[in-house]
Amino acid sequence: MTTKTKLQGGALIALGCAGLLALHWLEGYLHTRRTVLLMRRLDGPLLRTLIASLAFWLLLLPKVQENPFIYFRF
Repeated sequence: MTTKTKLQGGALIALGCAGLLALHWLEGYLHTRRTVLLMRRLDGPLLRTLIASLAFWLLLLPKVQENPFIYFRF
């Protein structure tokens, strides 16, 4: 493993941690009274279609890893 590969791996780990922190911040922001009132006002067929299509899209994402047992060899 070269030094460049180690640096790229470390950058990916830092980016992943920053992404998780950003998701936690967004979740906290979405739990405010102001956001709930905004979502109630915008509630309709378009918003519900958007949420349902995002859920369906998550189901269609390709699997990144074929073998879920990465630490065990069968």
